[in-house]
Amino acid sequence: MGTDQVTELVEAMLSTPGLEVQDAPLIRAAIVTYLRDKVDFIDAWIMEFAGAREVDRVYTFDKRHFKQTGSFKVVQP
Repeated sequence: MGTDQVTELVEAMLSTPGLEVQDAPLIRAAIVTYLRDKVDFIDAWIMEFAGAREVDRVYTFDKRHFKQTGSFKVVQP
């Protein structure tokens, strides 16, 4: 799935009448991170979720995406 499709689908979900999305502002911020940093959407969401909760360490096998932000200490399990 391409970047435009992911962005379009997530925005459609967030804009669906009658659908209440928990943490919608955080998901919108993840879209910005996804587009800006060219990382997988799920990684962008994790970055935003962790940052909002002042988490500074991420355990992941995908060190490349998290290291490029410089916001997290990356630990490989």
